[in-house]
Amino acid sequence: MSSIFREFVESDLPRLPEPPPPPMEIDFELYYTVDGIVNSRRTRKGVEYLIAWSAYDEMTWEPLTPDSLSCFGSRLHRQYPRKPRPVDLDSYFQTSA
Repeated sequence: MSSIFREFVESDLPRLPEPPPPPMEIDFELYYTVDGIVNSRRTRKGVEYLIAWSAYDEMTWEPLTPDSLSCFGSRLHRQYPRKPRPVDLDSYFQTSA
């Protein structure tokens, strides 16, 4: 009589990556952790920033508000002053140096 069970054999296929941590929920809004802002570009809708997310391999282009730029955006624009930036943020970055 043969058994319905077979010996486990490890697969040669690559394993799926660990899922990233869930976002933080603060006041019913979801927040993700950012490693840094890598670049900026001007689009028809305004300026977008290339975001390096914590625990994620992929970076994404995101539109940001002056509040969400915080230290990462000001650091990017101080280090690379010719990178595209929103016009209304010029005075913000000049006074926060």
